[in-house]
Amino acid sequence: MFSLDVDHRTSGDTKGSSSTSTLEDASYWNQLGQNILSKHKSQRPIEKQAKNVILFIGDGMSSPTITAARIYKGQQFLGTYGEDTVLEFENFPNIGISKTYCIDYQVGDSACTGTAYLTGVKANLDTIGVDINVKYNNCSAQNMPEYHVNSIMKWAQDVGKSTGIVTNTRVTHATPASSYAHTANRNWESDADLTYYGQQNSTICDDIAEQLVYKEPGKNFKVIYACIF
Repeated sequence: MFSLDVDHRTSGDTKGSSSTSTLEDASYWNQLGQNILSKHKSQRPIEKQAKNVILFIGDGMSSPTITAARIYKGQQFLGTYGEDTVLEFENFPNIGISKTYCIDYQVGDSACTGTAYLTGVKANLDTIGVDINVKYNNCSAQNMPEYHVNSIMKWAQDVGKSTGIVTNTRVTHATPASSYAHTANRNWESDADLTYYGQQNSTICDDIAEQLVYKEPGKNFKVIYACIF
């Protein structure tokens, strides 16, 4: 929770630190808009081929979460009210937003949204690396290769690139697993999980850990690192 004493916002007060004397009147905001426009007009596209690509996934990083981060940063570290704080990634030359939802659910989970983010294909709730034909907990559908969708990791490996994953959760968790696994249930992280979630024979469907170790693209990763806080 972030508190704000709105009574201190008088006509002469600003959102800056106590030493700031800028009056945020109409001319201030008009000039700010012109400065932003000039900055973007002066930017030129980078046409050189990238040497490396690093994808950061802020799991659950919705617009309200980002807003809370701005306010927290401003209040805790900059001595401001925080709403107009700019996060580092917001200074990137190109940014955008994405729609996060599953095919069968409005509110997405890490499995279907991770699949969309890393493969470009939306999936059903709680499924990873598969398309609409694989429903939750459907082991037989999971085993159909034509329903599998490949991630950017496989694409990179196919052209000779080195790949890997670094996470602050389990390497078999839905978000990192979306880069290598194909499963009808995000919770099938091990053989024991298959049994726990209703599969009588845990050898019929490969669990996520097994896919990481023995199947492409997971078995070809150069880096697999998890640091759980």
